Amino acid sequence: MTRRRELALAAMLLAIAGAAGASDTAPSASLSPVPNREVCASGKLALDGTKTHLELCVKSAMFQHDQYTLKIDGHDVAAGIDDETTTGVTGVSGDRAVGLVCIPLHEKRGEPNAGLVEAFVKKGMSEENARKAAELTTTVEAGRNCAVSVNDTVRWNVRVQF
Repeated sequence: MTRRRELALAAMLLAIAGAAGASDTAPSASLSPVPNREVCASGKLALDGTKTHLELCVKSAMFQHDQYTLKIDGHDVAAGIDDETTTGVTGVSGDRAVGLVCIPLHEKRGEPNAGLVEAFVKKGMSEENARKAAELTTTVEAGRNCAVSVNDTVRWNVRVQF
């Protein structure tokens, strides 16, 4: 395995761990995507004694995947659609492995309609599975917690609020 791949893999694994339990010591930011426009959150970090400018940009579109791009000092380092960032995207900046993981945040909005449960049962679902399916109709993805890792450490957290 090449050094570059080893760095990228290490960054991805650490970012996944970091997103699950976002670092309390890492700086944080937030952003709210706007349809058909790229919106960015930015921050500064000291990496190897040098101030580094980070940006997490999200381009949202109706009925399409959101596009996430992590930039370091103006250069695209890691990018992917929302589904890809759930499991993690990686890149390299200089000799640093960089990872981005964005864990979905779900919110329950209301109670499922009893008629919907009944309709699922009529289509052959068990009562329990019909209730679970109906529950999904009242749950929405309300945002994402994103963690950026650089060389083995979560260095920045961004809350994307829909």
